Amino acid sequence: MWGGVILFGIIPTIIYIGIGLYILSLEHIKKRPGYKLPALIYFISVPSLIVIAITLSFFMNYSTGKFESSYGAKPAGYEVYKFLVLKDIIPRSGQSLDEETTTENIKVTKKITQTAKKDEISINKLKNKDFNFNSLEEIKSNLKIGENSFKLNLGNFDSGESNIYVELKKFKGNEIGIDEKVIETETIETKYFYVKKGYNYSLSIISSKEFPDYEKYTLSSNGAVYVFRKNIPDKLNIIKKFNNSKNVKTLYNPMLNSLIDISEDKKYLAYYDLASGEEAFKTPLVKRIKQEEEIIYDGLCSEPNEYYNKEWNFSCPKMYEEVMTSNYWQKELSESLILAKRLDSHLIANLEKNKNKIFKTSEKYYALVIGNNNYEHLEKLDAAENDAIVIADVLTNKYGFEVELLLNADYDTTVNSLYDITNKLKSNDNLLIYYAGHGELEKAENRGYWLPVDASFELRSKWISNQRIVDRIKATKAKHVLLIADSCFSGTLMRSGITPEANEAIDEKYIERLKSKKTRLVITSGGNEPVVDSGGGDHSLFALKLIDTLKNNNTVINSQMLFENIRRYVVSNADQTPERAQVHKTGHDGGDFLFFPKN
Repeated sequence: MWGGVILFGIIPTIIYIGIGLYILSLEHIKKRPGYKLPALIYFISVPSLIVIAITLSFFMNYSTGKFESSYGAKPAGYEVYKFLVLKDIIPRSGQSLDEETTTENIKVTKKITQTAKKDEISINKLKNKDFNFNSLEEIKSNLKIGENSFKLNLGNFDSGESNIYVELKKFKGNEIGIDEKVIETETIETKYFYVKKGYNYSLSIISSKEFPDYEKYTLSSNGAVYVFRKNIPDKLNIIKKFNNSKNVKTLYNPMLNSLIDISEDKKYLAYYDLASGEEAFKTPLVKRIKQEEEIIYDGLCSEPNEYYNKEWNFSCPKMYEEVMTSNYWQKELSESLILAKRLDSHLIANLEKNKNKIFKTSEKYYALVIGNNNYEHLEKLDAAENDAIVIADVLTNKYGFEVELLLNADYDTTVNSLYDITNKLKSNDNLLIYYAGHGELEKAENRGYWLPVDASFELRSKWISNQRIVDRIKATKAKHVLLIADSCFSGTLMRSGITPEANEAIDEKYIERLKSKKTRLVITSGGNEPVVDSGGGDHSLFALKLIDTLKNNNTVINSQMLFENIRRYVVSNADQTPERAQVHKTGHDGGDFLFFPKN
């Protein structure tokens, strides 16, 4: 540290003062006046230029959102930025309130519906499938085909992998036997998700009860797919394709649009150029098979054809050498196999660490859950009411929340309930607010609104501004607040992307640290855009995965784990992107919202 202070602080200061004093001394050296003004200009201008440069750098980082980036080190000035935001001197970097938006208002049809009463709705109980945490094998044995899955946050690795998350599930699979008959299998997939150097990776490990020694590793990133089949059984038809090789690597490269299979024992290689015509797609450019001491070449390289001679024109052995000399991808696959062992070991260590340990909290949890279907003047929704009912049930019975459930609530009921619950909470309380219903965007203001059931386009006085919701979140004494909004244009609750906090392993130290940090977070089903109402059948896609994650979870999870699970599912199934961020200008101080299962 002192080396940096001397190099970048003391030495430049000495040089700066020395140059100024030299300019002043010229009056004595040259025996004539006129050097005091240049010296004064110098002493004033140099610090001014430095201040301007620092200000410009801060403004560039602020305007481009670099202070909010999740990846890499924080830029210079981050602590100043954080101080100014927490003191409400400046807004978080991102879209200004005055910026125009091109998002179109969602079209609605007037429809008169009846308003359901809260006490007329009975909540359906959900079955809770618990896991045995004593070992990885016992967890796998407790998995049910096509039903529950086991999920766990594993934190970060020093080697650069971050936000590591694992999911285990069981399903029915099938393999083709050596006799061409289908063999049904009871298959378990262990799938790791992580981020490295800004790219999202997934690493899947598949095994089955019928073939316990046969494992299939699949690494996916940025469109590329790496596969390693380990201990291929003699009973499976695929072993014939690979010349009876037990261990085979496969790569699909989307940039070259090529695919290669190569066995570890070098008895089999096939290289396909998928970017070319139908012939090249069906037949490999080169296939190399080793049988005892004999090496047999086949493929397009083995006989004259227009495509191969035009594009490559190599002999088969030469083509094989070309493929083998460009096998950079084998290094990536080998590293992923090493990583898979580390991830498995890390998972087992986490389970062992938390063996027979149940995290509990003495803090109180409250929730205001709102679901609006039956609008008086707007188009009726299908799933919002049911979403709210099931979410309220899960929060109450699995996580011990004290829940106030509002179904088809009008303006006065919603606003009064929002004020009542935020006013009554104490400094160590936790509050979750969930809203499912119509949302609207006022383009002239670039401000979002929740629409209670008595709202209409003619009665704007019945619209509930996102700013009013933010003000109540800011005003409450509760230390930890999580807002979940499943409505159109809910992105105006935030002013930038995902929160910059790292995803850490959850243990006693992590939990105790969060208890002292103020939390003001929001998860939305989309940005400033319309979102799907009932794409998940009885639920919206967003709510479906929210319910599934909370219902099947049996350990402490934070809002980031919850969000990542939802985001991956929704992005894969709908044209909307959930977002997670700090609630705009409410004093978030790096905490997170934790969910503690009761049993």
